Amino acid sequence: MYQQLINKLSTEFSTPIPIFVGKEEGWRIRAKLAVRGTIETLKIGLFKPGTHEVEDLIDCPDHHPAINEALKALRAQTFLPYNETTQTGDLRYVQLTFSRTTKKVQLVLVANGKDKCLDLAMKLQKAHDWHSIWINFQEGSTNTIFGPTWLHLYGPRYLEEELLERLFHFHPACFIQANLYLFEKILLDIKQQVDDGHITELYAGVGIISRIVNRPSTLVESNPYAKESFFKSDPPPYLEYITGKSEDHIHRLQEILIVDPPRKGLDPKVLEATANLKQIFYLSCNPETLKRDVKVLQEQGWEIKNARGYHLFPNTQHVEILLNLRKSG
Repeated sequence: MYQQLINKLSTEFSTPIPIFVGKEEGWRIRAKLAVRGTIETLKIGLFKPGTHEVEDLIDCPDHHPAINEALKALRAQTFLPYNETTQTGDLRYVQLTFSRTTKKVQLVLVANGKDKCLDLAMKLQKAHDWHSIWINFQEGSTNTIFGPTWLHLYGPRYLEEELLERLFHFHPACFIQANLYLFEKILLDIKQQVDDGHITELYAGVGIISRIVNRPSTLVESNPYAKESFFKSDPPPYLEYITGKSEDHIHRLQEILIVDPPRKGLDPKVLEATANLKQIFYLSCNPETLKRDVKVLQEQGWEIKNARGYHLFPNTQHVEILLNLRKSG
């Protein structure tokens, strides 16, 4: 399903790209699902491609079994799903994140406005053994899942997760890879290939990569909740953490750059600031923006020394690509 894409990238990059595959079922530890329909015809799932029609997901084989069990507890409750046409209803979305460390699920109810879903949350607290329960309040007509206001109702504030024997903490607004089982392989591959030198990690999230590599590093992340999650994990003092946009902190680049940007790829200012570096690790979830950015880097004298692909989302064409680049000569 994904091999044609990899073959094309291998040709364009003039380098082989081996593919690493993990678990075929039960790999997804986080699910963000739309809640639509009516009380009688409830649908909790994903939008069908190109539509806002929800495909109901019941016992999805991709989900960790604990997420499927948590969804059963939600489906057993009575509540008003969100209606996009009338902008009525109580529950817009639900986010469920399974912790492999605690064996429990963190629940986020995305409510359609203030004071919604409070009764539902109280009922759910009694109906299932949750890690924690949050409500996020989203108002108005928007396709953005989360609103700016978070309410912590029950359980620990942060989800705990162990990766390669290091403990990390996640506020529910923070990014976490859905397939941690294969993400650990990516972390090991970066750690084994990184040169000596000071690291700057842009788009750093809660700082997983830098903490695993465990070298003096400067981390930059725009999500305001990521910094508190980072320090909750008690990082070593030689890791500097900055909240801000990556393109606003390119003056901090020193020797090695690690980037895991969103689908839109790297900001042009970041690409322009790489001239004096000696190594770049680029982890990409979008082949098109990766090709665009690599072309710019190659024009500046960068060469791909190693490329690897990771089938993070089994049964799809999606492949995460990791490139190790060094200056030519």
